[in-house]
Amino acid sequence: MAIETQFSVQALLEQHFDARFTVIKIAPELTLELIEKVIAASGVGLDHTAGERVLAVGDNSKAHELEDFFMLTDRQIAGRHWRVFFHATLDEVTHVVEGTSFAIPKLMLHTRGGIVEVKMGLMSRQLGAFLSALCQLPPGVRTPPIDPIPAPTSTDLANDQWVKAIAGTLSPACEQMLWIMAVRFRRGEIALEAARNLIARIILQSRNSTFGRGMLSGWWMSPLPIADLQQAIQQLLGRPKREFQQVNRFTSEFSLSDGGAAGKAVASSAAGLAAAAFLGVGWISIPAKSVSQLRVSLSSAPGMTCIELEGTSSKRFEPVSVIQPRLLAKLLELLGRYEQALLYRRALFDWEEHPAQLMGKTPDEVQERLTRLTR
Repeated sequence: MAIETQFSVQALLEQHFDARFTVIKIAPELTLELIEKVIAASGVGLDHTAGERVLAVGDNSKAHELEDFFMLTDRQIAGRHWRVFFHATLDEVTHVVEGTSFAIPKLMLHTRGGIVEVKMGLMSRQLGAFLSALCQLPPGVRTPPIDPIPAPTSTDLANDQWVKAIAGTLSPACEQMLWIMAVRFRRGEIALEAARNLIARIILQSRNSTFGRGMLSGWWMSPLPIADLQQAIQQLLGRPKREFQQVNRFTSEFSLSDGGAAGKAVASSAAGLAAAAFLGVGWISIPAKSVSQLRVSLSSAPGMTCIELEGTSSKRFEPVSVIQPRLLAKLLELLGRYEQALLYRRALFDWEEHPAQLMGKTPDEVQERLTRLTR
């Protein structure tokens, strides 16, 4: 069924999206850089607990990139027309009606929950034809079967064939982490529950870094435990100006305009954005609307921490995807590098070790630990 579904959707894409129409790109022409930008600009991430993938991107923007675009995944469609966002899951769409609004072609996606208006200009005809054809398929076969994050048993971790099969689906860095976890489990250095927890995070990190940032119930997905993620965010943004907690929601506010650590690390239109020296990332210009404050909210969930990123240029906080998506894309990209560095050290060393101590490990200490595990 998975193969049939993938081939039917791919065939519809190729049938309705003309390769000569260069504003629309379909896999395998899509680059990770483009996908990450589109995810940030739409404010919609991928459900990595289901194995979601981006299938096509269409950008009809004129003056600035990704102001008028759509992102089509194997489970949903999302995008924006200037500051108007749209989003619908493919299984919920019942039929599509074409129309115009002030002479601009648009689509009306009729879903079980209401009508979603999509203004895509010249792309509307191709997108509408594809979605209408997709609606002819029963909802159960429009999307591929769920590809969940596996939860290994002790037998799985002792089996080289199982580890090889999973490792073959991961990025190179995460493949190495998986083998480290298998070795540590076999040597009795780590209990099954801790190994399973870390492996779920390793697989999530691989999916984030390979396919684009994940999202769960409107929150960005991070593979780090919440204490590790707080450490990574402070490494990136400096000390918060204000912190508060509401049950399982930890919120920190950072000033980007007062010359503090966060202002030096993450500036908007005036200075750009920088990461810590050990990542080797220099100043990166982000010309756009100024963001004076950044609010980061974290919530712990099984196998991940969920992140909400909001900013403001005055008094009202809004999702960063709304006011400065390029800043959001860069924040998520740089955060991903911290996540990988911390997760790698977490796989190598003790589960209980403080994250600041982990990040303080020298390259020689990391290499020595890896050498001991691979003897």
